[in-house]
Order: sequence, then structure tokens, then C-alpha cells
Amino acid sequence: MAGRPDQGHAHGGPGQRSGHAHGPGGSPGASSDSRYLVIALALLAAFMLAEIIVAVLSGSLALLSDAGHMLSDVGAIAGALWAIRLARRPAAGSWTFGWKRAEILSAAGNGITLLVVSGIVTVEAVSRLVSPPRVDGGPVVAVAAAGIVVNIAAAWVLARANRSSLNVEGAFRHVLTDLYGFIGTVVAGVVILATGWTRADAIASLLVVGLMLKAAWGCCATRAGCCWRPRPRA
Repeated sequence: MAGRPDQGHAHGGPGQRSGHAHGPGGSPGASSDSRYLVIALALLAAFMLAEIIVAVLSGSLALLSDAGHMLSDVGAIAGALWAIRLARRPAAGSWTFGWKRAEILSAAGNGITLLVVSGIVTVEAVSRLVSPPRVDGGPVVAVAAAGIVVNIAAAWVLARANRSSLNVEGAFRHVLTDLYGFIGTVVAGVVILATGWTRADAIASLLVVGLMLKAAWGCCATRAGCCWRPRPRA
């Protein structure tokens, strides 16, 4: 309307600025997104390495599966950073849409990674249900509780980024899914400490698998819709 200051997105036209202009209430820019993603990446990568060490020492498949899912979190965020960098390149030659499709391909790769990790964990979890090994419940509870704190912090950081980006939203979903998995792992560790029933660790691992499959379906289905859409909707 006439007389209103220019806000939000302004598209080319008489008296208007071309491209996307973000006002005070607009979405964070790509540089802001990159900063938030790097912070979340550092948090998750550092904790993932520590979790793998404790998982091996304690014999917990639930922790190891959480670490596997956290690896996909790290991959999702790294892919988002890569896609942001490529998407800044201008369209040239036959690449009429520039490098925006990199975001879709990277996000689809995250979904495929989840499917692979979930398959590996499922096989090992079934094996442990049949022949349960010894699992130390104390480290399981401690590390999973720390994982909840780390994932909450990472989710808070990612929530500040522009989640209209496929990869930023995908990374945010990965982190939330991992948070639910850690909650299940805490419960399994408490059960092991209280009763000595180590099959709880394998059951918690299968819970993480279910969460991973749900997240993978969301990633792949959304990206497939973007890839197969013949032209932009009016």
C-alpha cells in the first residue's frame, strides 16, 4: 500500500528494488545461516566423537546408534553449508537455475544416509535381542543425558537460522529426531541399572531406527516432490 515503508521481500518493478531484500523482520541471510550452522556442527561433531568412545567402552548399541544418527546430523549440516555456498553462484551457460538444485541433492543424500545407518543398526539390534551382551548402564545414562543437553543447544541454534531452506530445515529435523532417541536411550540405561535387563539397550536402538526411518521418509519425499515438479507453481 502507498505510504508504507519497504519491508520484507521486494521484487523488481517500477520504483521497487529487484531481488530479495530483508527488512528488520525478514529472514536471516545466508551469512547468518552459515554462522548458526557452523556452531551447531561444532557442538554435534565434538559430542559425537566422545559418544562413540563411550559406546565402544560400555558396549551400548543404543549409544552407538545415537552416534550414527548424530553422524547423519553432522552430514546434514555440512551438506547445508555446502549447498549455501554453491547456491550463491550465479546461473551460467546451461545451468539456468544456478546451483540451487545442490540444496535438493544434498538434502536427499541426508535421507539416504539415514536409511543406510538404520539398516545397519537394525541387523545388530536383532542380533543382540537374540544374544544380549553385557552393557554398562551407568555410562549409557550419563552420555545420553549429556546428549539431550547438546541436542537442545543445537536445535536452539538452528531454530535461529532461516528454516525455509530445505537443508536448514532438514538439519533441524535431524537434531530433533536425535533428541528423541537420546530420551529413549536414557530410559534404557535406567532399566539396565535397575533390573540388569540388557535387552533394553537393543530395544532403544530399534526405537532410534524407527525415528531415523521417519526422518528419512520426510527428507526423501519432500525433495522428490521438488525434483519432479515440472515448473514453478503460480
